[in-house]
Amino acid sequence: MKQKLLFLIIFNSFLFQAQNTWSLKYTFTDHFQNKYASFIDENKGFVVGFSNDGKGTIKYTADGGTTWAEIFKQNNVSFAPSITYLDENIIWAYQGQNIYKTQNNGVTWSTATISNALGYLKSLRFTSLNDGVMTTSTAMYKTTDGGVNWILFKTYNLTDFDLISTGKSINRNTGFGYGIADKKIFQTTDFGENWTEIFTMPSTPTAQTYKFTGVNFRGFVTGEYNYGTLGYDGTTFKKVGNTWQKLVNNFIRFACSGSYSDNLFIGYADKNIYNIESKAILFTVPSTDYISSFEFIGNIGYAVGSNTFYKSSNLLSTNEKISKKFTIFTNAGFVIIKSENYNGEITIFDIIGRQIVSNQKIGKNETKQISLKGGIYIVKTKSGNEITSQKILIR
Repeated sequence: MKQKLLFLIIFNSFLFQAQNTWSLKYTFTDHFQNKYASFIDENKGFVVGFSNDGKGTIKYTADGGTTWAEIFKQNNVSFAPSITYLDENIIWAYQGQNIYKTQNNGVTWSTATISNALGYLKSLRFTSLNDGVMTTSTAMYKTTDGGVNWILFKTYNLTDFDLISTGKSINRNTGFGYGIADKKIFQTTDFGENWTEIFTMPSTPTAQTYKFTGVNFRGFVTGEYNYGTLGYDGTTFKKVGNTWQKLVNNFIRFACSGSYSDNLFIGYADKNIYNIESKAILFTVPSTDYISSFEFIGNIGYAVGSNTFYKSSNLLSTNEKISKKFTIFTNAGFVIIKSENYNGEITIFDIIGRQIVSNQKIGKNETKQISLKGGIYIVKTKSGNEITSQKILIR
């Protein structure tokens, strides 16, 4: 009885702390505008923006945003750099026609300049030190020698998605993602090398114009309908099975949106961070600030403001957990546990501490799918001396 009471005290304490808690994490006094954040894991990440002297900069944090160090600053063009990376040390930044590379977290950088004949540099992705893909305003190129030489892979025509795209979101681990172009949604399974049109935004009887404005690889897009003098109406479409379904009475129309998981979509509008589906206000930013982008890694959310950085922990609402040995997520009434090359045991408790699943074995590279009724559960995994607990929500 004492053990069960202790479990309830710990569980309820954990539950209380796990509510959505956005807060201002950091203010960049040497930045006048931040553009976006990109995180490797829950602690290591980057913020890209402009410094007070007007130069494009990249800041790096190793502690989840508590402290930041400037690792890149250039002033060759009037827009912020973009980045791609293998880890916190091997990073590529690109601005204009220039590609910068570091292998020591920005201590030193090398520079390569792309010929204007190749077109305007739009995107860059490396899968190893040697293998990379570059898209420009005219074509796609590949390299196998770290960017010393670029080989033409595909020349674009006027209807190619890479030329008409207004937004892309790709899972950097799997290569699966979605992109938008005006009224259409496209899909990729190979990190954007090829795109397939899959959905067209439906019209309304009175809308003068309409288009998609934001996209997320977890399966939702935001958009807007323009009714002329009557104003704009925001809309969101969610991927459900093989169909895209329009959410009822949704007002999020801005491109600034993101997702913790397949069941929690976040959007920003009118100084508020919203749960897109429930329309609940999760956080109100100061009147002098705004949110320009979101980033979500595991159970942590990040929001980039003008010269600010916000952070949120939302353990209750997320259905995905990134861990070293096991990946835990939920789908349609099931909890799914995937082993990352480890043997282990799974135990599941309900909200009042009752053991629902007892010491179920899971082997190396095995996937377990366990059916659960709607509710809140604790999934405990054990592998060797390592024991971890993850709270999940079954809807």
